[in-house]
Amino acid sequence: MVNVVDLQRRTMRYEFADGIREFQLAFWLVVVGVYSWVVWDKLPEWGSMVEAVRAMGSGVAVIVFLVLPIAIPVLASHYGLMWINERVRRRWLWRNTGYIKPRQWVVPRRVILGGCALAMGVLVLGILAAIHFREFSFLIRSIYAGSGLNVSIMMGMLGKAMGVRRFGAAARWALIGTAVVVTLPVSNGLCGLMVCGYLAGVLMISGWKGLREMAAQQEALDDAH
Repeated sequence: MVNVVDLQRRTMRYEFADGIREFQLAFWLVVVGVYSWVVWDKLPEWGSMVEAVRAMGSGVAVIVFLVLPIAIPVLASHYGLMWINERVRRRWLWRNTGYIKPRQWVVPRRVILGGCALAMGVLVLGILAAIHFREFSFLIRSIYAGSGLNVSIMMGMLGKAMGVRRFGAAARWALIGTAVVVTLPVSNGLCGLMVCGYLAGVLMISGWKGLREMAAQQEALDDAH
């Protein structure tokens, strides 16, 4: 009799086995970190540019404030992953097992909802602390802490569901590092950049481990053939 649950687990694990998804998430964290740093710490530089861009017309404003900072990273992430699937996964990682079409909804909904719920709880605590202490930075730091918590929960739950040990290690390091960084006496923008950069580093290390493991497995299969 076929164990359906085990089959589903192995299918989902295969999609994360090579670490490509971790590199993709790390890319987005770097983008968000840079945006956070620019918004909070570089306000005089870009704030003075807003009126000048708006004076050029709505079309230019849309390009500068929406297309360039948002659409380009979205397209780079989407088509970059498609290129990797075609050039790397299909020709190297999947050459022995056949092509596996990536799922559109990669992370299970319960993992996303659970992480978002706890992150919102941290945000609410930050709002209450900001109101009580009359310090706006509590709110900003709570957003960063919630983001780190979300990444930690997502990796931990995925690791438990799929039996991938490196995800559990990444979850622990993400939680510990975020807790340390959000308490550092630095500006809000730099704090955001440091949190996102740290989380991206954790994910890239985890992804690199997955990529090396997958490469070793493929080499073993090639030697067997």
